[in-house]
Amino acid sequence: MDGMDGSAGLDEKMSIIETNICLYCKSRFIPKRNTKGLFCKRDCFNFHWSKNKINKYECNHCNKVFTRYKTHYPDRKNKYCSKECSDKAKIQEFDPTVFRFDIKKYSYFKPKNSLGDYSKFRKVRKSKYEVDHEFFKQGVINEETAYLLGVLITDGYVFYDYKSHVLLKQMDKTILEIMKKILKSSHPIQTYKNDAPRVCISGRRLAHDLDALGCGQNKSYTVTFPQIKKELQKHFIRGIFDGDGSWNKRKNRREVNLKFHGNDRLLFGIYDTIRTHLNIHPQSLEYPIDTNKNYKMKTYAVLKYNTNSSRAISDWIYIDAKFFGEKKYSSIYGSILP
Repeated sequence: MDGMDGSAGLDEKMSIIETNICLYCKSRFIPKRNTKGLFCKRDCFNFHWSKNKINKYECNHCNKVFTRYKTHYPDRKNKYCSKECSDKAKIQEFDPTVFRFDIKKYSYFKPKNSLGDYSKFRKVRKSKYEVDHEFFKQGVINEETAYLLGVLITDGYVFYDYKSHVLLKQMDKTILEIMKKILKSSHPIQTYKNDAPRVCISGRRLAHDLDALGCGQNKSYTVTFPQIKKELQKHFIRGIFDGDGSWNKRKNRREVNLKFHGNDRLLFGIYDTIRTHLNIHPQSLEYPIDTNKNYKMKTYAVLKYNTNSSRAISDWIYIDAKFFGEKKYSSIYGSILP
């Protein structure tokens, strides 16, 4: 009788206290804070959501069926079974027609006939600083000329006034030292408080030859990839990378992205050259003016490569290299790439 009275008393208490029905086991329980009033215990909570949230998907690249938790964006998040399939699919999906010009009419820049012609100039006078004024007289013929032209096309300035001069501004002083060494220059490296270090070289012949190679005034808007020998193209691209290239590594991830910034016509030449040598395609091409209307340069774009492609490109441009910026090289092989 006492046992029966006890069970009856418990039922009366349960009827008085507010109770819920568990969504998983369907038993009645007194709600607690840790189960949010929907489940009688933590195990029911875990079993319920593992049963309802897992779904099957088919990989858009390898057609493999895989299971994954549902998300708010299933079409975007569950297209591929792995990061490797995602990278391969994005590379295959890259369409070169995203460049905003007719790529069928694209042509590499051919040096002007005026290259090395100094008949209109007076003899070089003695100056305070020494420099090889006729360094680019024969065009791009070796690693030194290819690398330096790539650096100057991106970060250099060529001015024509009463005293023509070539200016290079770089945060990495090793690149300025390389320029001085290649040109046999004794010009000093000028430093300023709120600006990048620079080297300014006066010389009409040097500026004249750079203009004949496509590196003239307002080059950022008009420069295209020049016609140079295949064995020298990687040195030219390395110079471009030291000038306007960058690495991006996401925190707590192994993803690394190599990026080239600049005029879209120059970027198309980079894309086509890398594709020819390494059979590698970029992950994307973006025009920042689409998201930020304050950009004055409508042809400015960013060419981006995924992790595996970035490693292959970096190994290609740096292998057997004599001249390169130490800052980016040490950051790539010292901390970014494993």
